[in-house]
Amino acid sequence: MNMHASVMLQGGLGNQLFQLAWARYIESVSSSKVACNSKRLLSKGIHGGIRLSDLIDFDHDQSSESCIFFEDNIFAKVIRLIIRKLNIRRLGNHLFYDYDADTNFDQACQAINSKFHFGYFQYVQSALYFRDELKSLILQKNSVLLAKGRELYSGSVGVHVRRGDFLLSTDPRHKVMGEDYYLKAIKSFKGRRFVIFTDDREWCKEVFKGQDFEICGLLGNEVKPAIADFLSLICCKDYIVGTSTFAWWAAFLSLSNNPVVYLPRVNLPFQSEMSNQLIGWSYILSE
Repeated sequence: MNMHASVMLQGGLGNQLFQLAWARYIESVSSSKVACNSKRLLSKGIHGGIRLSDLIDFDHDQSSESCIFFEDNIFAKVIRLIIRKLNIRRLGNHLFYDYDADTNFDQACQAINSKFHFGYFQYVQSALYFRDELKSLILQKNSVLLAKGRELYSGSVGVHVRRGDFLLSTDPRHKVMGEDYYLKAIKSFKGRRFVIFTDDREWCKEVFKGQDFEICGLLGNEVKPAIADFLSLICCKDYIVGTSTFAWWAAFLSLSNNPVVYLPRVNLPFQSEMSNQLIGWSYILSE
């Protein structure tokens, strides 16, 4: 199997998981090896410096080819900007560029033989292909913490509240879910215990009051705080999530049998009605 394609890793954990899933899917439908390029990821240090290797055994130094689109210099940024302005998503068999997470799965499959893949690739189809393998990798690396998480949270509704960077973002996809959204969602799980995982504890203390709510601390100090939250969420029975890919992946990888997932009704590919039906899980879309 010869080296054929490189998929750029970038963004937070949720986006990295979508990128890895896309790489694994490309490899499954082609006869070539696909590598993940971590150059930009390792140089940025954003989202708390969270990397795939914090969650699973993963080699960020694996050999991979690069191109101008993967670089972080001024010239590369200008090239990417021009391509975006011209709404170009594919350059022959050289580049597939999902710059806005709006390239649909069928369009992506038409570009699957491209040598370089740079973007988000938020496709439920490739996530489904990779899910069982990814669960196994997570269990292998985090068996002790997951056992502890299941003991603590296996009967609870996991609530993920992301505010932080979303409050500062101008991207319409980074919609911050407000108090009304969460309080309405809670009504769908009457009589349950809710465990809250968040980057804004003070806001949550004002919203989630009463004995049925617990704003959770770290599952353990062995891993980074975001990874501890992710592993805790995986252990929950049901879910209330916002627009975060981080929370979506936690629900998608749940160790619970047939979790109920409450999601916002938004125009995001991985949270669309079609995607929810494709996953086949029990879900509630907010009105």
